[in-house]
Amino acid sequence: MGNRHANALPQCQLRHLARLIQALYPSDETPVPFWIDTISCPVTPKSARNRAIILMRQTYRNADKVLVLDNYMRKHQALDVPVFEPFARIYHSGWTQRLWTLQEGVLAKSLFVQFTDVAINFTESWDAMVRGQRQQTEFHNLLSFPLRIRGDWSLWGTTPFSCIQSVVIAFHERFTSVSTDEPLCLGTMLDIDMERLLEALPDQRMKRFWSLLPEYTGELAFWTGPRLPDEGFGWAPASFLNARLESIPGSSLSNAQNPAYLRDKGLEVVFPGFVLGTVKEKKIARKFWLRNGAKMSRYWLSCTAEREVSADGISLDLPDDTSTATQIAVITRSPLRFDEGASVAMQENEEIEGVLVKILERAKELIHVGIIKTAKIYSASPGSIPPHDLEHAVLHMQLMSQLDQGNLIPQTVVTPTGYFYKGDLYHTDVQELLSPKQRWCLV
Repeated sequence: MGNRHANALPQCQLRHLARLIQALYPSDETPVPFWIDTISCPVTPKSARNRAIILMRQTYRNADKVLVLDNYMRKHQALDVPVFEPFARIYHSGWTQRLWTLQEGVLAKSLFVQFTDVAINFTESWDAMVRGQRQQTEFHNLLSFPLRIRGDWSLWGTTPFSCIQSVVIAFHERFTSVSTDEPLCLGTMLDIDMERLLEALPDQRMKRFWSLLPEYTGELAFWTGPRLPDEGFGWAPASFLNARLESIPGSSLSNAQNPAYLRDKGLEVVFPGFVLGTVKEKKIARKFWLRNGAKMSRYWLSCTAEREVSADGISLDLPDDTSTATQIAVITRSPLRFDEGASVAMQENEEIEGVLVKILERAKELIHVGIIKTAKIYSASPGSIPPHDLEHAVLHMQLMSQLDQGNLIPQTVVTPTGYFYKGDLYHTDVQELLSPKQRWCLV
């Protein structure tokens, strides 16, 4: 029921809409007024359309009811079928996959979904299913579904971390034909200054969105998805659409609330970390051991996601002048210990989130860094190395044994599965352990 050229619909469709809406108010004899964007959002002029976008949150938030019309769901019944079936159909509908429909579910006071025979109240019907279907496998498969449709986004006002978690869950598997619409939808959801957001050029809207947030979380340092290329915003997620759920920063810490602060040069965060050596190469290994001053391997660092396949190393984006060495550091969520007598202080199979960075500028209390790659850090105990990394660890130990005996010259090494390592970057010595309260500026 769209019209790209005018604020108009055929009269038959308007009459049909009126009948569906009147059915939601059986006791009302007078016609119930309704809002639909095809009629109510001006096509022209642009200033009027922008005004409608600015008011979109208010429109959905103040509506008495929101009725969802989707061709797929309207071909099926909601009554006289198993109670979980309507929700399974909603789950697989196009309505749950489009970006702009997100606000319809999240902002609505009362959400209804139209089927052939009836419009069901999403929340009331879901609650009834939960009460009667706790032991059903089908119910458990849909258990987290409401978070994508009717999640309590009032939590967004609790912590910035909750905001990021909610966005990733809600945007998971959604799409839009116009990528620059994403920050507009985000702005509506978070109730930020839409006028200032619309002032930005379409390709600069995401950057403007991040600059308008009232508060930030340090968890963004560990975001595993794509980031903005803009200077000063290399810490900011470039998009939440189709983001893997693993991209949620701090997913292992449900109450993470680390505050962060937007500065002129980037995002200031406070986390522990350590400094590695300097490099001149254009690329470094994706996986390597971290050693202490006694040359003892303490931790295993992996910058390659399980789903990521590459026979090459990590590009450092260094200048062509290779005479200039770049110092590498690692920011970690929790402090690590590298002293000779200390235990590794990590549980079996425990992992700590980290991010590999290059140092751009260092003052006494603040280190400006550019993000290279997020990482996972594991205990050096072979039993806690992830299974997909074991073959690399075993190969490394064999190579290091030969090096220690003087039987092998450090050189470029390619593992059986194609991962790239070079010389002494196969293992890296920790040069300096930083304070647990180290301040970093993510540029």
